[in-house]
Amino acid sequence: MGHHGSFNYRAAFQDSVCGSEMEHRTDATERVPPKGGRAVIKALYSAASGMLGEQVRQEAVANNIANVSTGGYKKAIPAMRGFYQIYLNAIGAIEIDRGAVPGGGMLMDATASDFSQGPIKQTGERFDVALDGPGFFVVETAPGTTLYTRGGHFALNQSGELVTESGHKVQGQGGPITASGANVAITEDGRVMVDGSERGTLKVVTFDDPRMLARVGDTMFAAPQGVAPATPERVRVISGALESSNVSAAKEMLTMLVTARNFEANQRVLRAVDDTLDRTINDVARV
Repeated sequence: MGHHGSFNYRAAFQDSVCGSEMEHRTDATERVPPKGGRAVIKALYSAASGMLGEQVRQEAVANNIANVSTGGYKKAIPAMRGFYQIYLNAIGAIEIDRGAVPGGGMLMDATASDFSQGPIKQTGERFDVALDGPGFFVVETAPGTTLYTRGGHFALNQSGELVTESGHKVQGQGGPITASGANVAITEDGRVMVDGSERGTLKVVTFDDPRMLARVGDTMFAAPQGVAPATPERVRVISGALESSNVSAAKEMLTMLVTARNFEANQRVLRAVDDTLDRTINDVARV
């Protein structure tokens, strides 16, 4: 770098998002650089936002690969949107001069989950269960706190209650299910049979739009406030089996490679623009 010192691209980009509305509601032209300089700044924002977006995508892909063997894991899909689309939604429908705002690039909008069913594999374990069809098991993580999962690797706690790997109680139609006994079987309709006696029925629910669920950890999901689950019409409980992750390791490795190349491309653009700024400012200083 020359006389202008180092540039904090992340901070500058975030400041532009937070501060743009105030500038446009007062006088957006007062702080706008000349057209030539404005184009250079736009290039900086575009490259910087691209790098930040690809970094987030890379982190999501890495987490998908790390959970390729996690039962019930659902692939995370980062969703990107163009800067202008997010910007206009944020400030409302007002007329603006697009040349007067930092432009181009993209921003991370949200991380969606792919709820497609993963392969079901037999384990032979009596407390392992998988869902064939839409739906979630219901889990109580704390009094009054309910989460939903497709992971069915269950066990018994010291009280003989059916729990997840993390020790959270699996809910039946009437609450926690006590399943201690010599012979335990789980039927296709979710009834838990112990020594020939029914101890409860696994509570399985579904949602009209599972995409509204928020990911909690790797395999748990929380429903938004006010959204009530429904009873699935077609779902089969498979005993002695687990649903595998729906992540394809090969596809994720390819996505990681493409993401890394996109990051490098944006990085080269940013360096080129930075060099241009450096030469421009140094030439002006000599004049």
